[in-house]
Amino acid sequence: MDITFRVESSSDLGLGHVARCVGLAEELDKRGHRVSFTMSSESQKNISKTMALNFRLHLIETKILEDKSISNQIADARQTIAKSNCQLCILDIYAADKNWHDAALERDIKLIVFDDLDDKQIVAHIIINQNIKLDKNLYKKNSLSTCKILYGIEYMCLRNDILQMQIPKYQYKNDVTQIMISLGGGNNADSIIQIFQAMNDNFFGLINVLSTDDNEKKRLIDLNSNNFSFNFEVIFGSLDSSVYQYDTDLIIGAGGLSLWERIFLKIPSIIISISDNQRPYCEYLSHKGFINYIGHIDQFATYGRSELVRLVENFKDENPKKNVPETFIDGCGRSRVADQIELIDNSAP
Repeated sequence: MDITFRVESSSDLGLGHVARCVGLAEELDKRGHRVSFTMSSESQKNISKTMALNFRLHLIETKILEDKSISNQIADARQTIAKSNCQLCILDIYAADKNWHDAALERDIKLIVFDDLDDKQIVAHIIINQNIKLDKNLYKKNSLSTCKILYGIEYMCLRNDILQMQIPKYQYKNDVTQIMISLGGGNNADSIIQIFQAMNDNFFGLINVLSTDDNEKKRLIDLNSNNFSFNFEVIFGSLDSSVYQYDTDLIIGAGGLSLWERIFLKIPSIIISISDNQRPYCEYLSHKGFINYIGHIDQFATYGRSELVRLVENFKDENPKKNVPETFIDGCGRSRVADQIELIDNSAP
């Protein structure tokens, strides 16, 4: 089957959407399907800085992140189908709405939508939400009864480099001397500077910052290192498993796809949610004792700063790894999704 993934990326949008699509694409490619990605040229440039897409690529002219009008929704869907000549499209763009879905389905294709929000009507054969299942009524209002809902972490689509990597055996210890900050794609300089300010005079080791955004990198490099009690280095690198290979004692990370990767790999982490849709499952995982969560970034000044310092100073005693069941994320999610894709019949959604 000819399958295209319709994705976008920008300086304000993390790369977790693209990363999970890559994981599913690798599984479908392994099964013999003809897989491609469709995006704007701007997104292609942004993604190429941080992630290798080893699939056929189709570039389209519409800019759906900038223009969400009905006419552009329709044009974007039609260009996607025409350029890729796909039989099935997997869409992972929040900005695309029912007008996009309808226009694509008029071309007699099968449509699958990745979604995390349930904030609009979705017309598709399958909806995928790979976050932890907290609301049993999700999608009952905004999807058709014939739409199959794949909702839960059992559908987590991890990439080959995550599934196959051999990680060092991390040890939780009190004497944390090296920290990695990795808040995902986009410009998170303001959040990183807040973390720096919290750690100043409370940490005296090395902080490595993985940056994937040019503006973020410039702002951080321009900081005067003499103003901090610790040394720091800005690493401009890719959002792949290499971030987990650095000689580090713990990672301060966000609550996007990388959160699930770190849980799967059992990597010592402190979590800050940086978007509203990350908050509910970060709070749930924290309540279950599965992660060290210090709250949302907008709470950082009032609560997160002191909690971050406390956790770093006493990290060995705050080990949530022992609470996570071995089968919590089993690495088979993308296979389960691919199985359902291959079961789609020719009926309309």
